[in-house]
Order: sequence, then structure tokens, then C-alpha cells
Amino acid sequence: MSKIPQFVWDALAQIAGDLIKIVGHVVARRVQALFAAAAVSNPELQEPEVRELVDDIAENARIVVSEVVRMPIGDVFTMGPEDAARACSWVGVRQVVPIHHGTFPVLTGTPDDLRRHVAHLGIEVLELTPGQTAD
Repeated sequence: MSKIPQFVWDALAQIAGDLIKIVGHVVARRVQALFAAAAVSNPELQEPEVRELVDDIAENARIVVSEVVRMPIGDVFTMGPEDAARACSWVGVRQVVPIHHGTFPVLTGTPDDLRRHVAHLGIEVLELTPGQTAD
């Protein structure tokens, strides 16, 4: 059972969803603005094929921002696996990297616990070791 009251979760859900959308749009606009500035002095960048590619990159920025997220799951100083799973469902991620767990005995949340809580959501849990990257 979550230690956080439901009204707090409801407010955070709204904020998280809005924030993810805002970040995606900001990144996308920045990509398009940088391209527009470069195109002024480079006529070859004004070709329709190039413009289409930049638009695709901008659209992907809107999507990628919310596909992977890092979530703390330690359950003492941070949220636990159950609350992290709920937060993942709000932002509509495809993958989650569990963080802030297992470094001290008091941190009881595990990636397996998180995996169990997100299984019905179709979210993949990526257990990364230090220095490892994900595709």
C-alpha cells in the first residue's frame, strides 16, 4: 500500500503528464529553430527532403522524451516499486530504469518488485549496471 495520499498522486499525475509534454515540445522547437538558423546561410538545407528529415527529428524528440524514464525504487528515502509503477503509468513510458535501490540494507525495493508492478502495463524494466547503456 502506498504511503502517499491519493490526492497527492492525483495532483502529481497532472503535473507529470503536462511536464513530459512541455519538455518534448521544447526540445522539438529547439531542433526546428536550430535548423532554421542554419538554413539561412546554407541553401542546401532548404531542400524539402532535408526539411522533412528535420521535422521527423523534431517529432521524435516529442516522442522519445517520454519513452524511457529513471525511477527511484528504494522505498525509504524515495518512492517504492509500487509508487514508481504508478508514476510510470502516468507518463506513458515504454521502459523504466530503476535507480536508488540496493545500496544500503534499508532500501528494500528491488527491480524484480518493480517488474511485478509494471508487468500488466507492458513496461519493460531495464536493469543496468554502472557504465552499461540501453538501446
